[in-house]
Amino acid sequence: MNLMTNMTIVEEAVVLAAGLGSRMNSNPHGGLKPLVPVLGRPLLEYALRNLDEIGIRKTIVVTGSSRKKIRQWLAETEFDMEVDETFNPRFLLGNGISAQCGLRSTTTDSVVVMMSDHLVSPELVTRAAGKEHVAADLGLVVDVSPYMKPQLDEPTRVLVNDLGQIIGIGKDIDTWNCVDTGVFLVSRKLEAVVETVVRRMGDCTMSDAVSYMIYSGMDVRAWDSNGAFWLDIDTPYDVEFAEKTILRNPELKIMFDITLEESTQSVPGKRDHEMCSADTERNA
Repeated sequence: MNLMTNMTIVEEAVVLAAGLGSRMNSNPHGGLKPLVPVLGRPLLEYALRNLDEIGIRKTIVVTGSSRKKIRQWLAETEFDMEVDETFNPRFLLGNGISAQCGLRSTTTDSVVVMMSDHLVSPELVTRAAGKEHVAADLGLVVDVSPYMKPQLDEPTRVLVNDLGQIIGIGKDIDTWNCVDTGVFLVSRKLEAVVETVVRRMGDCTMSDAVSYMIYSGMDVRAWDSNGAFWLDIDTPYDVEFAEKTILRNPELKIMFDITLEESTQSVPGKRDHEMCSADTERNA
């Protein structure tokens, strides 16, 4: 089902898949996080299927140390949209550099940028790709009411003012009112911003780039996720959590097109007691 509407005019996207994924090392796939399966499908596939579904014409996957394996997987997987790969030789540095690398392989003025290790609903991606958003220099979909454990473990905190402008971002900021979901809409200005930040700091994360844009007086916006589903997948526990959450929710199973056969491939519930504890804590 294609969710493209007259409110969606963004045609290109970049998916960041260059990180090392070191906290996933106890998974059988090692640190190759983009290809770690959730209910039998690689995380990267969920991201690309979402972009395909909302009508994106072309997506660039930015790779790093695992380039060979990801390229092989891409060659064996079919999408309606064009999917290309580009290599970030500075993959050990911040993800802002990967975003810059991906942007250089695109041609449109506005580009969706998302993380390969964030499991998100197509709805959440459409929140970024609406035509009413393309005038911003950069926009980020935020969650004002995160409650699930993978959303709250070391989140990137965001402070948004009453006008919907981002005025602070970072994992350590003291004042914040929402969190980063990992889905951006960026203008071509991001390329020069990353270059400037790297010259000054020697590195650049997406948060560093956003902070510089705020400091420079650019138009940096936040758009509410409106409760659309998302999870940040960093550890094997997060994979288990995601699988259990999807299997317990019929709407999520339909959204991600999970079949009965795929449902039986879920990870055994060796951490059910931790899940129950997290639920109890949240509902207390």
